[in-house]
Amino acid sequence: MDDLIARANKYAVSAGRTGEGQYRAAERADRFARWLSWASTALSAIVGTSIFSDWIKTYPLQFGFGLAAIVAAALSAVQRTSKLDERAEAHRAAGAEYGRLRRRADMFRLRLEGGDVERKMGFEELEKIGEDLSCLAKKTRALPDSIYKPAAKTFDDMHQEYFTIAPTHAGGVVVRSNNSTIQYLVVQTKNEPHEWVLPKGHIERGESTEQAARREVLEETGVETAVRDVLDIVEFSAPNGRVKAQFFLMEMVRESPPREGRERQWLNFNEAMDSLKFKESRRLVCQAYSLLRHTAGITG
Repeated sequence: MDDLIARANKYAVSAGRTGEGQYRAAERADRFARWLSWASTALSAIVGTSIFSDWIKTYPLQFGFGLAAIVAAALSAVQRTSKLDERAEAHRAAGAEYGRLRRRADMFRLRLEGGDVERKMGFEELEKIGEDLSCLAKKTRALPDSIYKPAAKTFDDMHQEYFTIAPTHAGGVVVRSNNSTIQYLVVQTKNEPHEWVLPKGHIERGESTEQAARREVLEETGVETAVRDVLDIVEFSAPNGRVKAQFFLMEMVRESPPREGRERQWLNFNEAMDSLKFKESRRLVCQAYSLLRHTAGITG
């Protein structure tokens, strides 16, 4: 479901950015309308006074005052024909509609994360949300970059929750001491028996990252562990979507035959570095090695 969750998040961000832009456009239209009203009223009042008539007779400024009269009339005409109040209201209505779609995408993402939606239904609902976003974009005024870009930045700054996604997977760099030598646990991949990786798996509903890491290590390798320290988060693309995996430095407590029938190996540092397929895994082993050198109990 990770790909569907990411799409729902994308729709929510898109709606939020555009909604913020629509509200900004409404504010700009309101400001322009107020300025036109003030300028038109002020110039019309000046042109209509007896003092204005005396100025024209007394001073050789007929051209300038005549121009002022023309500007006053023009501003009054622009105010009547621009319908800025209606435009501002249309932008506000569009902002509210985009806000409704954002909340809809947010709620659907929560249902996906909670496992309450089947994949087929997820595709159908996301398609509806995408269609509604497209229809709304067609019937509302397009936003210039001068409004949209600052609005998008403001929205992103105010809603960091859209860009800080919790880990979807958890795993561990598992170690044991064998005759004063530190060994690292690696396991075969499911589809490629000659490839070796660090054990990890999906975080189930209601689990903490530590609980998920211990469970996945036990299921994949048959090794019970205790968590010693927190390692880095690793992100990468997988066939079913984006993976964000939290890793831990873990120590073996006891071991039994692997439950999933996958082969496991205990390797020293150099062997592990040579055997692990992915550079992210090798970086995690290096991080674990560094921590072990500065941690009491096990030295590496």
